[in-house]
Parts: sequence; structure tokens; C-alpha cells
Amino acid sequence: MGWKLTFEALLEARESSTFSRRLLALTRPILLILDGVGFLPFDAEQATLLFEVVGRRYQHGSIMLTSIKSFAEWAEVFSGDGVIATAIIDRLLHHSHVINIRGESDRLRNGQKAGLTALPASRCAVSTFDRHRGVNLGPSLTRGERTHDDRRDQ
Repeated sequence: MGWKLTFEALLEARESSTFSRRLLALTRPILLILDGVGFLPFDAEQATLLFEVVGRRYQHGSIMLTSIKSFAEWAEVFSGDGVIATAIIDRLLHHSHVINIRGESDRLRNGQKAGLTALPASRCAVSTFDRHRGVNLGPSLTRGERTHDDRRDQ
């Protein structure tokens, strides 16, 4: 149904003549999913690539992004570069929904029950962006709670 593109592939494409074609391909899908932003830190080159991808898609297609980091922590995700973090966040938040999910990690909780890990089940945050709607869904949701924004139906 979709395809996976890593930063390593984009870095290799940057060295060759396929970079522009790869970036153009990222602007075509109806939805681009960026999963796990902040799980591992970005170096300066990777942060620049993400900025280019988000910039190319800005106001041209939807982006769904998941992250374990809050926006306040994004400067450290991008090797302390608050400028590029702010620029990326600015483009992501324009015309967006942010869904913040807080609660114990199901994987860690199940691992603890099975005796596989001694780590505490950490809290997680997931943010989702949609360029078509500028409606804030409101306060953070605890896992299991649901909300519906009636303004979307009008």
C-alpha cells in the first residue's frame, strides 16, 4: 500500500542525481507518515533533510507524525538546533490537529506483567498533523478516552 524511505536513502540520493526525484516523490502521496520522530536524535544533515521534506509538503499534502518527545524537547532531538526545530514545528502546526496521548506504554506494561522488563512503563506522546483543519482537539487524552470535535461536521 505504501513504501518506506529512510534518511540513509535520502542521504545517498543527495550524493547522486536522484535526490530531486526522491523529494518530489514525497510530495505526491495524499498522506506522508513520519513515525517515531525523536526516538533517535537527528544530526545536522538529517535535520536539514527533514526540514526539506516538510517544506516541500507544506500546504501541498498531509503529514501524520508520531513522536515520543514534546515540542519543547525538539531542539534536543535536532542536536540542539532550536532554529530548525522551530521552523519544522511551525510548518507542521499550521492548519493542523495535535492529538496528545499520555499513558503507560502497553508494550512495557505487558512486558512487566510477563516479567520480561524491570523498566517502568513510560508515558508517551503522539502528535498528528492534518493540513486541512486548524482545529485544536483540546486537552490531552488518556489512553482509552475518546473525543469528537463537532465543529468538523459543520
